[in-house]
Amino acid sequence: MSLRGPSKCLGIALSSLLLGACVLPIQDKPALDVAPLQLSPGEELGVDRVLILTDSSSSMYRRPEAQARALTLAVISGLPDDPSGQLEAGAIAFGGNERVTIPLAPMDRKRLLDYARALKPLGGLSDRRGTLFGGGGITPLDDVFAEVSTELQGRSGRTAIVLISDGEPTLPERARHAAEQLISGGAGGQICLFTVRVEGDPEGDTFSREISDLSGCGRSLSAAQLRTAGAITNYTRSVLATVRSPLPPVAAPPPCESRLQLSDIEFDFDRADLLPNSRSTLTDIGKQLRGCHDVSIEVGGYADSTGGAAYNQALSERRAESARQALIDAGVDPARLSTRGFGSTQPVASNDTHAGRAKNRRVEFQPID
Repeated sequence: MSLRGPSKCLGIALSSLLLGACVLPIQDKPALDVAPLQLSPGEELGVDRVLILTDSSSSMYRRPEAQARALTLAVISGLPDDPSGQLEAGAIAFGGNERVTIPLAPMDRKRLLDYARALKPLGGLSDRRGTLFGGGGITPLDDVFAEVSTELQGRSGRTAIVLISDGEPTLPERARHAAEQLISGGAGGQICLFTVRVEGDPEGDTFSREISDLSGCGRSLSAAQLRTAGAITNYTRSVLATVRSPLPPVAAPPPCESRLQLSDIEFDFDRADLLPNSRSTLTDIGKQLRGCHDVSIEVGGYADSTGGAAYNQALSERRAESARQALIDAGVDPARLSTRGFGSTQPVASNDTHAGRAKNRRVEFQPID
């Protein structure tokens, strides 16, 4: 007579008494169909890497419906595509002394999904700590956090760690201390620890919240909050994305006319010809005016007091015209240039000295509306 149902399990248990409790077949929760995260306009990746830790020890498989594999698949599926290679991604599944590790590397969705699809209980029946369990060993979170610290050594930037667990480490105090060391030890720059709690003992919920709070930038959710693809997408966004900081406003340049450096030019006695250094000055003024398209210039000519008023008026007009023509030759639109002669009526220095008269023989440039 064959054994069926509970009787069969009882028979297995009686014949395997030395190996621990009878382990029921795992009823794996179906994975959600989650699309890769698409960053919205104004968003950017807020982390440099993401590391997904999955508890595959015995406590994760004592329930009617195991969620470790399904949650890991959903979270990996929701990671954004990153052709630039900016985002590193890795994963560790753990149970007892066993590990399945995908080292941190530029995002490789296929490799990560293949890893997640193959997840199973890890750790065997016993562990070096001398504790006997069935179906997957112990939950060595303290060791795992230490291993993550080693993995992050030499890296900078920001790391998001997503821990999928029931929050029931074998040695809670050691696990809490290891998490503190990981976050505050300086390995890998800033570390944000996010926990996804598979429903179990209330103490597991408390532990998960406590370690996610250690980083100041983490968050703790229950698996019940991630039952839909949309919830997974929103969760992934909260872990990886950030609002792009707007660029500081660029101050408007001061009005063009206030930026012009319009040096006066001087002339020899009784001459309207440009001096060599004046031509160089006018070339520079022309360059400035070409960059200030909306500014027009009045070119004003002046003379010293030597000679009659009518003569000095005509001489000042010729000087203004010489400067205007040089600006046109420098590429300034003639429509932006007007000339005016002032004769000897507006001296800037005394006409009683040679030096003063030299200063009064000049052309000035004045922006006009």
